[in-house]
Amino acid sequence: MRTFRTQLTFHWHNHRKRLLWFGAIVLFLDFWLIAGYGIYEPDYAIALVMNNNFAAISIFILLTAYVTAASSFPLLMGLGWTRKQYYWSSLIYFAAFSIAVSLAQTLLIAALRQLLPLITFDPGIAVISYGMLWYSQTAVFFLLAMVFFLTSTLMYRFGLFWGVGLIVVYILSL
Repeated sequence: MRTFRTQLTFHWHNHRKRLLWFGAIVLFLDFWLIAGYGIYEPDYAIALVMNNNFAAISIFILLTAYVTAASSFPLLMGLGWTRKQYYWSSLIYFAAFSIAVSLAQTLLIAALRQLLPLITFDPGIAVISYGMLWYSQTAVFFLLAMVFFLTSTLMYRFGLFWGVGLIVVYILSL
């Protein structure tokens, strides 16, 4: 259990600064979008923030999964941990990461829905249920992280050409 906690701590410390910088940049861009674009289209301010954040978080998750498979895998194998321990800790880390990021996104949307009427924007009906929004985003982010983590692992194991080739063969066989 101690090695499992150590691996989760390693994953957290490996991505902590990137996550904090990413969160700060996303918040800045959200307020910039509302201030700049929301004046011209006040009815679509929440939908604009939701869609842009979803795309940015998806790209960040892709990059995080690639960095996890490409750089931390050889490092943790060199420290003596098994592949099974590494995959389980990565699975738990990406699950917790997806839950946290989707919860932060849902809380941001809830806060914007309460704050936008104060500056005479109509929040509209972009969000009907926060629970469903949180659950669906958690599922999408987790599946995206796992699929790209699998892809990155195949690329690490077989090289870029053969990793992409195996993925193409798998997709064509569906």
